[in-house]
Amino acid sequence: MNVVTVAGLLCLTVLWSTTLAASVVFKNQCSYSIDVYDTDSTCTLVSGSKDQPTFGCNREIPGKKMYRHGSDPEATLAEFSQDGGKAWFDLSIIPPGPGDCSGYANCRSMTGKSGFNVPVMIFPTKHLGDTGYRCQSVICQFDGCPDAFHFPSDNDKVYNCPLDEEFHSFLAATAVLAATALAVANAAVAIFKNQCPHAIEVYDNKGSCWVGAGSMQDPKWGCWREIPRGSTMYRHGANPHATLAEFSIANDGKVWYDISIIPPGSNGCTSLQTCKDQTHGNGFNVGMMILPNKHRGQGGVRCNTLMCQWDGCPDAYHFPSDNSKVFNCPIDEEFHVIFCP
Repeated sequence: MNVVTVAGLLCLTVLWSTTLAASVVFKNQCSYSIDVYDTDSTCTLVSGSKDQPTFGCNREIPGKKMYRHGSDPEATLAEFSQDGGKAWFDLSIIPPGPGDCSGYANCRSMTGKSGFNVPVMIFPTKHLGDTGYRCQSVICQFDGCPDAFHFPSDNDKVYNCPLDEEFHSFLAATAVLAATALAVANAAVAIFKNQCPHAIEVYDNKGSCWVGAGSMQDPKWGCWREIPRGSTMYRHGANPHATLAEFSIANDGKVWYDISIIPPGSNGCTSLQTCKDQTHGNGFNVGMMILPNKHRGQGGVRCNTLMCQWDGCPDAYHFPSDNSKVFNCPIDEEFHVIFCP
């Protein structure tokens, strides 16, 4: 079966079957009933649970379709279509009746409405990350989430997979469970854990996600991310003068990672101090740890824990060619990125 996962509070799951004609089966793991609505009809799934989900409300996808919880149009949408030999999908939180608005705040202001009612996840597994497609999981856990359409022309939020995609259903009621689902699907993931006494803004050059204040005794988890192919970085805040958790995936079956405290704009410098002198800046703003949770210490790879608790810490990159500080794990690693370790 080819399956797409959608979860309301990530407890409502949608299984999307794509053969000659796509179909949808819904799985309710919520503690309340779910009204599966597709503009033509409503089907109610009684309450379920993680251990005893309820299934039903099968649907055929006639080329283009959307699903939401309830008939109220102010709702998170899971949208699907088939075109050009591909299965296309996206999440949308565009408020109904947006006109030609150009941003989420602008759309909300123009309409006086919201486009979010429950968190939703769409999760492909067979072709996740395949070259030639934008076949990746998308999740929307809060109003304003970065993965969803915010306005009508927000077209970089649409994704596609081959028509033979095998989407699997996973319970993902928390960031940890969502990341576990990705790990099972042979995808690298990062889960963020905040032990700081202040909130952390997890920033990745595309958007931000907040993790509330925590402590060593009561850490807060959130903002899990599938690590995309190519290179990506995460830091606290949009200011580039920050501690970086850097990840990259090429075609060698490994995830490469490091911590960097190189001041932004460094070029040709050969020590942290000369980089600071050159840029008149710094590259540290908060303590950070990268902890591989699955393959740590495994032979054949440099899959080690990294820690940077102060400006000048030895585990982090100090200058651009400080390449002994890069490490790697197998492609299905689950990384815990811990702030204030």
